[in-house]
Amino acid sequence: MILQQLDGLNLSLDQGFKYILIQMDSCKAVNAIQKAFVGDSKSVLIRRTHQLLSRVLHWSIQHPSR
Repeated sequence: MILQQLDGLNLSLDQGFKYILIQMDSCKAVNAIQKAFVGDSKSVLIRRTHQLLSRVLHWSIQHPSR
């Protein structure tokens, strides 16, 4: 799931997008990405996600309710 998100982030950055809304099915993944800003994550995927997000002017992540 996070790998797909990374692919989407890379594509968005390549296209020059500066505002990104990320929607993920996994509440755990959303929480992990949000909490990683408070402290350093041990997950390489989470750290890479934050590296990419640091290149975006504004981003938001959410878990859509069903």
